Amino acid sequence: MSLLFSDGSTGPWGFLQTHLMLLWLNRFYIYSCAAFGITVWIYSHFITGRKKHQADTLAQNGVSPLTSKTLKNSTSDLSEDKEVFVSGVKIFYGSQTGTAKGFASALAEDIASLGISVEMINMRDYDPDDHLVEETTSGSISVFLVATYTDGLPPESAEWFYKWLEEASNDFRFGKTFLKGLRYAVFGLGNSVYSGHYNT
Repeated sequence: MSLLFSDGSTGPWGFLQTHLMLLWLNRFYIYSCAAFGITVWIYSHFITGRKKHQADTLAQNGVSPLTSKTLKNSTSDLSEDKEVFVSGVKIFYGSQTGTAKGFASALAEDIASLGISVEMINMRDYDPDDHLVEETTSGSISVFLVATYTDGLPPESAEWFYKWLEEASNDFRFGKTFLKGLRYAVFGLGNSVYSGHYNT
């Protein structure tokens, strides 16, 4: 029941009543928008909190942030800076005559000059079964310098590592994501005489 004035209008109460009725009839849309806004707010706070927690965890573990230029591809520009966290570099080498070890030493000197901790590891002395999975979460970068030996085989010092890696890739117990997260680079050494089986 509305109150009528002498001019036939319902006055300010009618105006308010009409708008309250519109709000009541459209309450589903209003609630939906409010729920969506709250969800976006919670999600944004969750993501920023998670990133801050990851950065704090890396800082507590002694991981130093490095600023480096990103590689140019279809989605990035060389003018953009990207922050990359690196706790150190581990250089694995497999050498027969000492050439790979020499390259590993030169690379280690260059990395040390940047103020990044570096470790050289002979593949002969490394047990991948016990330690390689740790490299996926350590925040370090693994660099593999391996020479090509007779008929494209790995050198003697890298035979065990190569055999383990080959068997692990086909072992159902490890799975395809066993080394997911490993940050690595591979550099193969060889001779032009090995053209048919270079680094096979």
